[in-house]
Amino acid sequence: MHLPSNGKKVLALGFFFLVTGLYQLQKPQNIAREGCGTYGGICPAHDGIRSNLTTASTGKNIEFDDHPVEDISFDPKEDENLGDRLQQVDIAQVLLLDYFQDPSKQTVQPTKSNFSLVHSYAVSLNDTNYDRADFSELARRGRAAYISFLLNENPKELYSLVSDISTGTTQQQLNQILEKQTVSLFPFVAHKFKSITEMHALFASQEQSSFGIAITCGTSQFYITYHVILSLRQIFGIYDPIEVFYAGYSDLRPKMVETLNKLKNVKTVNLLRVFPQEASEYSSWSLKPFAILAASFKTVMYMDTDVLFFSNPLQVLDSNLFKKHGQLYYHDRTMFDPRTPQGPGWFQSLLTSPSPSGRSLRYLTDKTAHEMDSGFMVFDKSRPGILFSLLLTCRMNSKIEREKTLYENTYGDKESFWFANELLRVPYAFNPYFGGTFGYYNVGESQKVRGRAAVCGIRLLQLNESGDPFFWNGGGVLKDRKATVFEFLDFERLALGVEGGDPKGEYFGDFCFRQADSLVWSLTEEQMILFERYKAIYLTDVSAISSFL
Repeated sequence: MHLPSNGKKVLALGFFFLVTGLYQLQKPQNIAREGCGTYGGICPAHDGIRSNLTTASTGKNIEFDDHPVEDISFDPKEDENLGDRLQQVDIAQVLLLDYFQDPSKQTVQPTKSNFSLVHSYAVSLNDTNYDRADFSELARRGRAAYISFLLNENPKELYSLVSDISTGTTQQQLNQILEKQTVSLFPFVAHKFKSITEMHALFASQEQSSFGIAITCGTSQFYITYHVILSLRQIFGIYDPIEVFYAGYSDLRPKMVETLNKLKNVKTVNLLRVFPQEASEYSSWSLKPFAILAASFKTVMYMDTDVLFFSNPLQVLDSNLFKKHGQLYYHDRTMFDPRTPQGPGWFQSLLTSPSPSGRSLRYLTDKTAHEMDSGFMVFDKSRPGILFSLLLTCRMNSKIEREKTLYENTYGDKESFWFANELLRVPYAFNPYFGGTFGYYNVGESQKVRGRAAVCGIRLLQLNESGDPFFWNGGGVLKDRKATVFEFLDFERLALGVEGGDPKGEYFGDFCFRQADSLVWSLTEEQMILFERYKAIYLTDVSAISSFL
């Protein structure tokens, strides 16, 4: 989002920031978007005037409304300017969360006035019912719950913010806020835990070595699921525990459940017994975040059934990005989608400003309609921000939220993971490279533009942090990932999704990618041998079980 600057300096705006250094306020700009009401029935939450605050000492930006946030209580029934007041709540919540989650404490320090507004809003939420299609309200309530949790877990932060009421009274209110919003936003927690606090305590108390792999599987994905498990064991020597999630026998046939359970260190989990309502109402991708949340491990590596690897996937656990943020994501292809062209604008309308993690994302700068590939992810659920983000992701993929809003504006579940981080201001990270293509060399298209080759194929290629081929998804080595008679694709080229001296490339036609010649690689002998090993597992082990299923 571009905000012009006029260089004016402002001494007071109703926020009294307890920080040192010089602050510069840029000229406000009305950011109301055209087509209010077209984004799944939602109008932008912040159709007001915003300003951009920059600290001279850190160079970091914080955007906020130019109406002063006063130290008064929040009463939605009596507030004639409810929209403006909710906008102020959003901004004050963002100030609190950005400060709490910045270990260096170099972001703008919130004041007692900020906390007073945020807290009085949260206390006013007596009604657990709300418009579940309204993601502005979902995010605001989610932030209220998360702030309450953080302050209860970190009483020193609370002491610095409480003024007129005792800390004991405030802590009691914080517990009540978290309890009410758990019922309102995350009712599925109660099926397995007494509270979010208990859920977090379970993961936080687990040994650092608590690690496992989570996969979702239905009947049509059984054979590729069986194949990916055997591939991890036989090719990479990975014998860590694997939990395979499904939604009852109508989703995965009993014989298939039995077959998976016979594999060493593999356990199937029926999500109907963990999250009954949500699992019974699943649709396509919606089970994925629930599976990650339900997995018994502290650190969960999630992978789609049709993901295969060029190198050992456990390398991500040594990633500096993962160690710092407690999760790691991968970018999707840079391309727009005629099915959901409004998606980026809709999500941007939910934000007071992008978080530090999101400011450079293509999705938030109108450069793509696909930011994230959710086929392979890793999470440390002992970190409160990661856990709350997963809870919010689950809510976004619940029936009403996904049907009325999320899937109307995005392609399935995949953006909802980083959406949750962004809305809760939880720091997150993407692998530095972008989605490429793995397929065949298109001679005709390659001859059209000098110095640029075209590679076509639906397989999405991902690189590791060193820029080497890491994994691909879209069906593995099969022509048809749902087939019971196995036929294989012949791969010829890798087109890398690299941003830097060369453009990221251009997608066109049926998943064809035109990229600089230097970024289109032929398969190595080692990679070709790897593909033959993947094929052999289908022809031997998987074929052996297909005869009696």
